[in-house]
Amino acid sequence: PGWLLEEVCARNARFTLVHADAMPKVAIGPIAVRRLGPTLWRLEADLRNDGIMDSRTALAERTRVIPPDEVVCAGSEGAGAVRVLWAAIARDPLAPRYEPVERRPERVPLPTLRGRSALRAAWLVEGPEGARVRITLRSPKGGLARSGLVLHETAGPSDNEQRGR
Repeated sequence: PGWLLEEVCARNARFTLVHADAMPKVAIGPIAVRRLGPTLWRLEADLRNDGIMDSRTALAERTRVIPPDEVVCAGSEGAGAVRVLWAAIARDPLAPRYEPVERRPERVPLPTLRGRSALRAAWLVEGPEGARVRITLRSPKGGLARSGLVLHETAGPSDNEQRGR
């Protein structure tokens, strides 16, 4: 009936807003940079899902309907080129036990990012001090997060930028 329409629409709008707020939202935590040699660097970053929902449902994972989330580590090219030599993922950032990536360390497919959880990623990169590196976290449902840094020893983020969907 017409007299209930306003109430039904208001309830549907509230549900939609609460549901949208629970959707996955990917983010990249501070990036730690450690020099291991004259041109060898170790990068570590937490890859987070700040939303309540997982970045992929179990059904989507099983049927491969949605591509996996992925993190890309790319450096500058040319004279100050940066090469990604190795990458690994730790499912628990508080007690990292790294699982090395076997192929293409610059482009790492990720397991599902559970709601309000994080993974830790590590890379070994080769490049001169001062070279720029960009880390991009892509999730079909959780959006896009980017973080840029300059290779020099630091404990936290540098030139950090986050972007939503």
